[in-house]
Amino acid sequence: MTIPPGNGGGSGPIADWTFWPESLATHVLDENNLYAHSEQALSWPENGAGFYASRADCSGFVTRSLMKAFAFSSGSISTWLGSTGPSSARYHDNILATNNFQRIEAASSVKRGDLVAIKYLDKTSGGTGHTMIAAGAPVERSQATKPIIENTVQYELRIIDSTSSPHGDGDTRKGTAADGSGSDQNGAGLGTMRLYADASTRKIVGYTWSLSTGSSYYTATSPADDRRSLVVGRMTFAQ
Repeated sequence: MTIPPGNGGGSGPIADWTFWPESLATHVLDENNLYAHSEQALSWPENGAGFYASRADCSGFVTRSLMKAFAFSSGSISTWLGSTGPSSARYHDNILATNNFQRIEAASSVKRGDLVAIKYLDKTSGGTGHTMIAAGAPVERSQATKPIIENTVQYELRIIDSTSSPHGDGDTRKGTAADGSGSDQNGAGLGTMRLYADASTRKIVGYTWSLSTGSSYYTATSPADDRRSLVVGRMTFAQ
């Protein structure tokens, strides 16, 4: 695939493509922020006009952020990923296939701008997984907390995404619903998830949605009826 020029790949004024999703997730007002599967659209203010707005599901948020950062057309996205609206499972599989991605297996090697894609291996209907953007490098935790998994180390990873379920305490959507009820806002924001890595190799082996001790631990092999595979990919044209 020929990557068209854009601001995200270093050819334009903004070399850090993550600027676009992060600025939107940081500045969008709650009343202009919605997790939705239909009529998806993102907007950024330009030349003093317009405003931040996000109406998208997780993969739609990532796709439209890529389109903004790299000046991709829908056709470019389809040529690259096999769909104009790639699902989380499709992002996951394209990372595994190293299709314009370098797969990042060690938790300590993840860096800002990498895509984090989860695929639900046992789900036959509904959502296929979840897609996020790393906001920075993971931080190894000095003290592991539950769930404790033998022979692993834990990392905190700040991520940017669009979701209906914020990532626990410290998430920008926690308790900020536009109706003033104190409930959680959905849509674009920043939160923190937990990566588990093999204590010897530091390769990622599982994750939890948040840092909460009650957050379920998932891997590609367990639990038996809800296996979830998490992979991290770095776009080779954005390095």
